[in-house]
Amino acid sequence: LQEKSMPKVFWRGVVVTAVYLLNQCTTEGVHIVTPHKKYFGTKLDMSHFKVFGSIAYMHVHNEKCRKLDSKSEKMIFMSYSLERKGHEYFNPSSP
Repeated sequence: LQEKSMPKVFWRGVVVTAVYLLNQCTTEGVHIVTPHKKYFGTKLDMSHFKVFGSIAYMHVHNEKCRKLDSKSEKMIFMSYSLERKGHEYFNPSSP
């Protein structure tokens, strides 16, 4: 957070991301098997993992922009969503 000059309000995202990733890692309690594989019996798909604080570009719907406006907004990855499938992002240009 300090490196990206972000407010302390975003510590929640740091903690959620850390806990989410720790829950996906192997543990000795389940004999070098990830909790996901132990519970579901399938290998975990890690293609959705993101680096905390990385830059992402979100698509802007056509209704919200004009013909020559940018079709994307620069965002910063904050955490994995706990309520739905997806991720939470921060828009540094919004007030």
